[in-house]
Amino acid sequence: MTLAELRTAVRYLAKELQTDSGTLLESDNVLLDFFIDSATELVTLDLVELMPEVFLSYEDLDLTVAVNYTDPDAEFLQIWALQENTSDKSPRIIPYLDIPAEQRAQYVGQTGADPKWFYTAGNRIYWIPTPSESKTDYARLWYIGAEAADVATGGPTLIPRMGHKLIVFQALILICAMDGAETTRWEKLYGYFHTRLVSIYHNRIQQQPRFLRGATQAPEDLDPTIYDTSPFFE
Repeated sequence: MTLAELRTAVRYLAKELQTDSGTLLESDNVLLDFFIDSATELVTLDLVELMPEVFLSYEDLDLTVAVNYTDPDAEFLQIWALQENTSDKSPRIIPYLDIPAEQRAQYVGQTGADPKWFYTAGNRIYWIPTPSESKTDYARLWYIGAEAADVATGGPTLIPRMGHKLIVFQALILICAMDGAETTRWEKLYGYFHTRLVSIYHNRIQQQPRFLRGATQAPEDLDPTIYDTSPFFE
């Protein structure tokens, strides 16, 4: 559905046409678009949990010498995988490292040509150890993306076409909640459409069985007798 179609659907179901006297949803669409944008974000969050592959995309990241982080251009909700993207080599997974484990992974000021781990702070990717040279498109970030903050004229780009009506129902829920009106009927419609949609998309790949992925082992690269600053080795 385009943005215009979303607006029309919400107006008709809410019985708030822009030509009506004293209408809540005025013809400038400012308030209406706020509810549509908000509903789109809520629908995205609802769907990602059970059908993340639909929102999957990637971005190639560069390394900059002596800079221990990279800022992706894309806004991501989840990281699906971060892989070394070197030509003629298999796409090696770069493991994620919790900050408390950093003392076992590197010493202060350590550098290396190829980062062995990464951690995140906000939307920023930090490398361990700090890159010792610059590399273009060194890593491929597979991420679960989000719709744009403002729904484009052509409509949502990630939410499947059959899920666009969820935006309409969610917008109506928000509008009714703000206006003190009953929301139950819209919640029921939203729940029915949501259940039917994710029941298909949740198991979209039918070619072969799929299983849970294993955990990544914590790093043990540094000799704790040399680099560990905890009292145990003092």
